[in-house]
Amino acid sequence: MLFIALSVVSVTLAATLLVADTLPVWAVSVVVNALAVTAYVVSRATALPHLGDDVGNWTEPLGMAAVLAETISILIAVSVLVQRVPRRWTLWSLAAATVLVTAGCSTATAGGEEQHTMPDGSRMSDSAMSSSATATDSRPSESAQMICSGETRDAVVRTFQLSDPPASSSTWSHQVFSCTYQLPEGDLKLSVHDATDEASGTTYFAQTRAEFDDADSIDGMQNFGLPAFQTTDGVVVFLKDGKTLRVDATGLSASAFPPGFSAEQSAYSVAAAVIACWSE
Repeated sequence: MLFIALSVVSVTLAATLLVADTLPVWAVSVVVNALAVTAYVVSRATALPHLGDDVGNWTEPLGMAAVLAETISILIAVSVLVQRVPRRWTLWSLAAATVLVTAGCSTATAGGEEQHTMPDGSRMSDSAMSSSATATDSRPSESAQMICSGETRDAVVRTFQLSDPPASSSTWSHQVFSCTYQLPEGDLKLSVHDATDEASGTTYFAQTRAEFDDADSIDGMQNFGLPAFQTTDGVVVFLKDGKTLRVDATGLSASAFPPGFSAEQSAYSVAAAVIACWSE
């Protein structure tokens, strides 16, 4: 049954690649073929249910041919992925962003509800944030204010490997909440256009993108399924639920970025942490 299942999956993947030559399909191809090679090795090293006769039979012709084909498939798929994934997204930068996202942006109370540290130091639960999730003319939404909260400040500290939390200042004007972090090497600027409806938020996002000649879409897993773009000098912009998040690292000197990190990678890491908070 395992061999039949593998054959069906392999044929399905091959057919899918003919009509949808995309990175996720190539990534699945790597996983499937790697699992097949692993299963071959395990079945030859130890007795598996209904496969005990294969122990030690490393040179079985059909098995060797299958492993060779699977290994070639892995090499081809990895080659495609390496060529197509933007080189600026190095494994190190993606791993760091993943750590920021999975580190979480809140803590749970005894009752299980998430608590967030707001800019004024107060704590706010998810339910309380939901009740004040919409901006008004006089104040931004609580979600927008999170870019100046303790969780985002922690993300800045982790991204730039700071010894102490940076000072920050915030403003609210024309539906834009801004937070500037004063790092030793310059200012890191975050802002949220806090639209009152998704249509106007989408329009603002499009207008923001049009400001940059070198705006490049963030694709694949890196955009979390959201509209997003970046510039080579360190601006990263996401759109979620009508809110346009902008992280601008252009005011930082080159010495501000950790080894292996560019301005846009650092901005992306901070933006990813904010998106994680908004998604919880």
